[in-house]
Amino acid sequence: MRFSAAAAATVCLASLALAATSCIDYTEEFTIKANGSGTIHSTISLKEELADDDPDKLKRDLEGLFANAKGLSLADYRVIVEPDRRVTDFTIAFDHVKDLGSVLESGGGGGDMLRYFGTFEAEETADRYRMKRTIDLSGGDSGKPDSGGGALAKLITSALLSDSRLTYRMSFPSEVLAANTRQIDPKTNTVEWTFTVAQAIRTPLEMTAEIRKPPLLKWLLIAGAAVVVVVGAILLLRRRPA
Repeated sequence: MRFSAAAAATVCLASLALAATSCIDYTEEFTIKANGSGTIHSTISLKEELADDDPDKLKRDLEGLFANAKGLSLADYRVIVEPDRRVTDFTIAFDHVKDLGSVLESGGGGGDMLRYFGTFEAEETADRYRMKRTIDLSGGDSGKPDSGGGALAKLITSALLSDSRLTYRMSFPSEVLAANTRQIDPKTNTVEWTFTVAQAIRTPLEMTAEIRKPPLLKWLLIAGAAVVVVVGAILLLRRRPA
């Protein structure tokens, strides 16, 4: 059963009355190797009130989503139950970054999950690759401002989910020259972005990075506008059935 942002805020408000902890925290580690393969490791920690009754439902959704997707697989999936929270930890493996685009092409098993994908774009220059990742969880038409109930729902949700975090880390096989964040680790070529869930609901998230261009990274240009999986976001619109 799915619910609106306003309903999520209501459930979260009830939880916050009992404990001042974040409702939802999502952490993702996206690693790309020099040959174009890699993994997406995601950890979702959320209040038990927001969790689905069936802890393996997300696993089945993912397996269905990747059933006909070339070069993608669910490498690991675990659910950890903590006091008042449920932590879902899973890893998606891809043979080549360009295969991420096959998720949309498969069209099977994912259902509404297809809405919660982001885009991954790459542009080549003389000495570097410029990459941009966009994740749109706002749920609105970018050309039309929200009004009425939609705007109110976003306002309420933004206030109540201001402490819930979305953390994205991307590790590259070459030097990171620039990014739209200060969190750059030159030793591991890792870039980190942190947002609040409230930000994600209000407006699309954009992450950009520029990396030095070694010979082995020609696959980035092949990848084009590959689709990046951000499945954890679906939990923002899901609650336990009454």
